[in-house]
Amino acid sequence: MIVDLESNMEGPERSMEEVQSKEPEKKEAGKDRWYHRKWVRFTAGAVAVIFTLFTIAYDLLRSQYNSLYEDFAESEDALKEMSRASSDKPSLQDPGLGVEYIELLNLLDSENYSKSIETANKLIESEKDIALKMALEELLCQLYYSEGRYQEAIDTATYIIDTDSSPNYVPYYVRGMGELQLGRYDVASKDLKIALDTGFVDEDNICLQLAICSYSGKQYGDSILYAEKYLDAPKEIASDDEEKEKKKSQYVSNDNLCRYIAAISYMNQEDFESSRKHFDDLLSTEEDRELYYYRGIDNMALEDYEAAVKDFSKAKEMGKKDTELYYDLGICLISSGSVQEGTEALLTVIERNDRPELTTASTNILSAIIQER
Repeated sequence: MIVDLESNMEGPERSMEEVQSKEPEKKEAGKDRWYHRKWVRFTAGAVAVIFTLFTIAYDLLRSQYNSLYEDFAESEDALKEMSRASSDKPSLQDPGLGVEYIELLNLLDSENYSKSIETANKLIESEKDIALKMALEELLCQLYYSEGRYQEAIDTATYIIDTDSSPNYVPYYVRGMGELQLGRYDVASKDLKIALDTGFVDEDNICLQLAICSYSGKQYGDSILYAEKYLDAPKEIASDDEEKEKKKSQYVSNDNLCRYIAAISYMNQEDFESSRKHFDDLLSTEEDRELYYYRGIDNMALEDYEAAVKDFSKAKEMGKKDTELYYDLGICLISSGSVQEGTEALLTVIERNDRPELTTASTNILSAIIQER
């Protein structure tokens, strides 16, 4: 699997099975996501049976959906996990540490963050040096974030920003990351951008986080911008062999995530050609039925019905059996001249009768074909 963005990515089987290796289980097989504009299938249907107006009813039914993402919450969880996996580890700025900080430094080295929080709070209470006190506050907000205590991380970061006359990037970065985890994407984006402006040197990391943040907030123009920036940026590889392999693996995972984000975002912006190119790149490294399905949607929107038939057929061959797949495959088969095969696919939709709007559209299309004959 490529890793499941909206999940996130749900990987369709929630949007992100394609972009991430660790995912919660799929919710219901019948609930599929919509990562393309609502009129795409209608356009294909109108081309396939240009002699009928019945498919307009399907377009109207689709417009009643409130969101393109039926299982959006699940995909958000997958993206947030990807965000956490790429975040920086807590570190203590050293303005002049004494022996009383040895225990804290040892706890940080062992990644015992829970005990580190307790120790850092005690040191803050007793520390008289202002600079060191603020350094400890910075560490504390990072520790809260790493422990999943996001609101405490945000509150501590806000305290630093309000108290320090010239705060560095750390509290802005941590607050932005915390807001992202809590689903407040607009404020998260603002803080992450400020972190970059105030000295955060890892621009790749910020671009990755902003791509995730913008995509989760359905700001597709921004998600395209930052995903493409991440993909275009040169990646530094460590000299140590073990660290090199670890970094290389992380880059591959992040690259796939950003390609997926870009592909789905372009789809939502109705730039199906750019979307298809990213799916081509993803499928060149690893086959996945959901990626074939999405590329089929792009090909259908671009009226390349024969290519769409190949993609939908491949998705079906690899185990995708959703009613929507049979509808899309049927439309594209009819559009490419394989009327009998397309009719059989639409009859499957009608026989299942588990998606009323697709059942109605399939019935109307087949009725129109019969009447024309």
